[in-house]
Amino acid sequence: MTVLVATEFGIHELIGEELEAHLASVASSEAAALQRFGAEMREYRDTLLLQSDWVELPSAATRESAESLAAWAIYRQALRDVPAQEGFPTNIVWPTKPGA
Repeated sequence: MTVLVATEFGIHELIGEELEAHLASVASSEAAALQRFGAEMREYRDTLLLQSDWVELPSAATRESAESLAAWAIYRQALRDVPAQEGFPTNIVWPTKPGA
């Protein structure tokens, strides 16, 4: 297999070990980008969890119905489960916030 790549010096043909090194470098860069994106999605998930922390306070039991608190518990668990989704981090099904 031969691959042509554009560099600042013009078009360069990659073959053999040079091609293998280039492909490994591209794969490594893609893996690193995917890992960074995963970290960003976890950070977003953590923000959503923080925004719903109020339901864990004792006063929430006096302000919210048992049904509402149960819906929030399901939502928060679904947020915690986001990184375990099969398509994470590029194909995420975000849970719907109760009452939304």
